[in-house]
Amino acid sequence: IADNNLRVLIVFHSHGNAFASGVTYDGIPLTLVDSQTGDGRITLWYLINPPVGTADIVATHTSSSYVAHMQAFDFKGADITSPIRTAVKEATTDVGSHTADLTTTTVAGDIVIDYITTNDDRSLTVGSGQTLVSDGVTGSSADYRFGSSHETASGTSTVMSYVVSGSNHTYMAVPVTGTTATEVVGLD
Repeated sequence: IADNNLRVLIVFHSHGNAFASGVTYDGIPLTLVDSQTGDGRITLWYLINPPVGTADIVATHTSSSYVAHMQAFDFKGADITSPIRTAVKEATTDVGSHTADLTTTTVAGDIVIDYITTNDDRSLTVGSGQTLVSDGVTGSSADYRFGSSHETASGTSTVMSYVVSGSNHTYMAVPVTGTTATEVVGLD
């Protein structure tokens, strides 16, 4: 975490069959925003003004039968009184190859971040205008695939999407707000 003003740390946690019951950064608990169940479970967490420097992000969950994954984003210039807008989410099963898409309510300049999980044998193709942050498989037996991206909003709604090469996905997206339309800058 860089020494910037108005910092916010946002963490997506996913697990095959358990929600994270808590996430900490440098031992400080993050606030739970939302969760979604589907082909995997996703929780969304944040921490306002995390300590500057390097520290562990630790998640607690009740099951060790599947692997877990986390994607962290840190921002500067965020509106720390209300750092995120409403998360949007969905989960599908048995739909075949498809496009997973979510429409978020935004203000121009928000940075929308997302996280998706699906079966390990699927491929993900990020939507137009989005910057891919991660795309990979987890676990020694490649239990599932995850992806994450971001896009800067240019209007009152922003669509985030992936083309998924098979059925089943769990997906969540959330806009990060700034003190003005141009101050939020993703750092990681």
